[in-house]
Amino acid sequence: MKGVDVSYANGHVNWSDVAAAGFEFAMVRLGYGHGHMDSRFYENVNGAIAAGLKVGVYYYSYAVTQEDADYEADFLVQALQDCGLTAEKLPMGVWIDEEDADGWRRNNGLDVYADNQLVTNMATATVNRLWDAGFMPAGVYMNCDWAERVIDMDQTGGAGLWLAQPGASYPDHDCMLWQYTFTENINGHEFDANMVMGGFDNV
Repeated sequence: MKGVDVSYANGHVNWSDVAAAGFEFAMVRLGYGHGHMDSRFYENVNGAIAAGLKVGVYYYSYAVTQEDADYEADFLVQALQDCGLTAEKLPMGVWIDEEDADGWRRNNGLDVYADNQLVTNMATATVNRLWDAGFMPAGVYMNCDWAERVIDMDQTGGAGLWLAQPGASYPDHDCMLWQYTFTENINGHEFDANMVMGGFDNV
């Protein structure tokens, strides 16, 4: 089963086109950092559901301390509860996006390689917060470099892995979701695309 992940950066998404192209789920960014909602979150969630896609949610972390991570986790859970998105409405789960694509974390004092135990602890605490709130599955999005050098998934107590490894013929690590390309063309629009690799009970 294949799906797309989206944020405000995708602009307006024609969800009927996505469904017609054979994609069956959408991972929608809820927000990022210290309590910032994605400006197209509600539009994307409602559009994907209306088009018949299964939905999951992710949150882009900017945490550099455990306190930051706890704030993000609480904000994420509260936002989901406020808009009525229960676990039953999110069969693709809830995920914390762990990366530093824009260098913000590095520039604000977090060396993810030297401080890899802290990053592991932050991701684990977030997933535990999601589990405590009833959201399953819950897990961590990251690339192979982070999976091998930053976050120790063995310490997370069973969190799911959503692995970004575009261009590979098969993912290098066992994962629930595999982001296999950043350049999926759907009716002239480019998307990140993902494939379910296992571990979902209800899809």
